[in-house]
Amino acid sequence: MRRYRVTEGTRDEILAELDRLGRDRVAQGREDRAGPIGQAWREVRDGETWVALGKNHVYSVVED
Repeated sequence: MRRYRVTEGTRDEILAELDRLGRDRVAQGREDRAGPIGQAWREVRDGETWVALGKNHVYSVVED
């Protein structure tokens, strides 16, 4: 069984959150962690309605 933490928001909110996370990881010197975040950002930008980030966190786009 798997359990996920889910963050829901509009496409703009999810993109902003992923952008912030990526910038934070780069600022911390953790570029290896920023790569998957950038990939998730691109997937959401290109129309995906949910993306998994790591093994336990899902970002879900919920339009108003």
